[in-house]
Amino acid sequence: MISISKRKFLYLLLFIVFAFGIELINFKLLNFGLLPKFFMMDMAFILYLCAILILIPFPEVQFWTQTLLILLQIILSVVNVNLKSITGEIFFWDMLALAQDGAQALEGTSILDLSALWLFGGLFLIYQVIHFVIWKYRIKTLKKFNLHQWVYSLVLTLILFITGFVFNNAIYKDLTIQVQDASEEEIMLSEAYLYETMFQPETTIKTFGTYPFYMKGLSYYIGIDTSSEASLDIIDEYLSEGVFETNEYTNISEGNNVIMILLESFEYFAIDETLTPNLYQLFYEEGILLNNFHSKVKTDVAEASSLFGSYPSTGSLYRNFRQNDYPTSLPNLLKENTTISLLKSYHNNEGSFYNRNNAHPHFGFDEHIDSSDMVLSDTGFWINSDEDMLKDQVENMIPENEQFLTFITTFTMHGGYEKREVFNDTYDYFDLIGYHTEDTSLDQYIRTYMAAAMDLDRAIGILFDRLELLNLLDCTTIILYADHTAYYYGFSEMMRGIYPSEEYYIDQYRLPAVIYDTKLKNAMSINGLDSIDKFSTVNDFTPTILNLLGIEFNPLWYVGNDLFSNHESVIISRLSGIFNDLYYTTDGKTILYESPQASSGDYQNFQEAVAYTMKKQQHLNLIYRINYFKSED
Repeated sequence: MISISKRKFLYLLLFIVFAFGIELINFKLLNFGLLPKFFMMDMAFILYLCAILILIPFPEVQFWTQTLLILLQIILSVVNVNLKSITGEIFFWDMLALAQDGAQALEGTSILDLSALWLFGGLFLIYQVIHFVIWKYRIKTLKKFNLHQWVYSLVLTLILFITGFVFNNAIYKDLTIQVQDASEEEIMLSEAYLYETMFQPETTIKTFGTYPFYMKGLSYYIGIDTSSEASLDIIDEYLSEGVFETNEYTNISEGNNVIMILLESFEYFAIDETLTPNLYQLFYEEGILLNNFHSKVKTDVAEASSLFGSYPSTGSLYRNFRQNDYPTSLPNLLKENTTISLLKSYHNNEGSFYNRNNAHPHFGFDEHIDSSDMVLSDTGFWINSDEDMLKDQVENMIPENEQFLTFITTFTMHGGYEKREVFNDTYDYFDLIGYHTEDTSLDQYIRTYMAAAMDLDRAIGILFDRLELLNLLDCTTIILYADHTAYYYGFSEMMRGIYPSEEYYIDQYRLPAVIYDTKLKNAMSINGLDSIDKFSTVNDFTPTILNLLGIEFNPLWYVGNDLFSNHESVIISRLSGIFNDLYYTTDGKTILYESPQASSGDYQNFQEAVAYTMKKQQHLNLIYRINYFKSED
């Protein structure tokens, strides 16, 4: 027979073994290797949980409590396997607010992979069988939890906690030793800084494990008030170092209207001289191509980053930070410093998606116009037509007698790319011209993707026709940019001929972006330039527009840089990865990919740019967290 104390110990041992086993399987499924780099840190947090579990007086209550933790670990593993496959990201607690949006984004697709549930289900069955065996041989006379058992539990709790603390402290001490006498830049690229901030979920899990990431991250999610005079002093000192720098393109587009168009899942292979002639003409003939634009973010982050020049490392600008004031956002600065008086955003989806109806006015727009304000045809699907949106709203987007900022998020090219009835006429046209008529999944994806691109192309044609009609082509700055790759079903990887595991391959994040600005184009042509070859990101658009319009700004307000400045941008992706067009790393130091075009000295320049960007990101995180720009009112 098994006593209460022994049962509690055996249940605890069962939890440790299965938590460890699930971690092994999770790492294998995510292609993260065998174990976290600092596995003992992972074990330390498991032991911290065990120290709490053993204090539960009754064995069965303890067992079912730890079972809930095991189930949560399994759920997180399955969610992460799917998120990694679909979007390339890892779940964090702040995504809970976006759960409904994510569920809608899966409508009409067969993209979820639940095969891992069979594996975890078998493991969970074994877990329950062992529990049954232990329970069967229990001492059946249930006694009160006496003093002896309390002492036993407290002693075991102390042992577990001390063991976990020793593991944790030993590793953390090693990490801090590594950054002793290090420069600020070296500290920000260290594993100690990663552990403290957990600013990159995937890299954090690979380095420290699932349990530290989610247990420590939960403390950030539920909120620790960091607002203090010390924080204010830190930001005051930091921002005092920022100096506005002019260049030969400063003020070149003064007085212009501004249009920004985020192109959903837009890739270079959507630009076709025959099928999408308006886009072809814009990107390759009339516009200024951002030939080295890269992006590795989701739509909401790309959207907000282009308006804020930054994005917090944790939290969502659409759901969190709702009490913050944003005088440095692009809409607010244009409203304050130009004659632009009409500032509206448009998206042909429900305004509740990503909470745009509430968030965009908070960002500085007068209002957000969503599908409920538009006359749209029934597509029989959750994704609406961009052509319909422009037909219905173009006169509002481009008013006749008022200066404007218009922000448009397109929709029709959103995945998935299985057959859509709304494109039947286009499919017939493809059949007629023999365009990808093979009966394969890839050909079907291509046909749907290009049918959507053609819808977008017609929308762009409507926009430019309106600008031409009102003689506004020469006094409007237009930026069009992709938010991310066409990642549904691994479509982008298939089109590029790479494997999903080749995450480090930089060129897969090179996406289309273009500036249409006749004043800028004429000025650049004098210097023999017709494109911008500098590495660029979504964070660069706000400072670039401000510079072109001649609006002074503190460059330290933004993670991004004016494209015409001497500062180099890098991407520190919330998904994973730190990179530019020459190097891909996960920590800013260990090279996972180096471009053949890299030359001597490039790596040092890259590290300096990463450290500088990390410094800006760190301070901007604090700015968001303490609402630094809070109005005195």
